[in-house]
Amino acid sequence: MLKTIKPLSKKILSTKLAIFGKVPTEWKEQLEIQFDCTFAEGYEDNDYIDEALINEAQRKAKFAEWVIIFAHTETERLPKNQHQLIRSVHLLNENLIVLVRSKTLSHLPWETNAKAIIQCDENVSWEELKLQLFKEEII
Repeated sequence: MLKTIKPLSKKILSTKLAIFGKVPTEWKEQLEIQFDCTFAEGYEDNDYIDEALINEAQRKAKFAEWVIIFAHTETERLPKNQHQLIRSVHLLNENLIVLVRSKTLSHLPWETNAKAIIQCDENVSWEELKLQLFKEEII
């Protein structure tokens, strides 16, 4: 399942990406092959807000053309540490895409901050995702 909650107005042609969160291994490998990427964890698997992880993400976001945050939840709401990461990164880079791996999702208080929001489950392939985000010239 892949659902576009907020579509990207124009697909990415950029090659300098900052990527945060829990990125599936296959997707990370493909991103590294095709783009100039920097990765950071961004958040822990609990609700704890780790300022060091957020600061690292902010440093990397500042120099990227686009930021993609891979958020994840088993419920309808993201943990507060992921909300904090999204808000903090947006302060330094407005070219923000949030990809939420979740079956259901309802609470997106930062929706206006993101250029795009895509919801998917664990069955979405790299091919499906890249068609949503990237211009054909670079894929």
